[in-house]
Amino acid sequence: MVRTEVDRLNRIVDVAAAHACRAMLELQDHRRSPDPQMRAAYEAVHDLIGDLGGLRMAITVLVEPH
Repeated sequence: MVRTEVDRLNRIVDVAAAHACRAMLELQDHRRSPDPQMRAAYEAVHDLIGDLGGLRMAITVLVEPH
């Protein structure tokens, strides 16, 4: 994988993570909401942030020398 492509992918992940973090901040009051849909929304954003971290690690592994 070409370095510029890796940098581009990392920037895309960074932007997505920033959006997800903002969404999580907006949903923080719903973390323990009695409404199961609002709790699920919070949990989905939480999981998304974890998935983006995993994606970032996977990109790193792809470019590391073996």
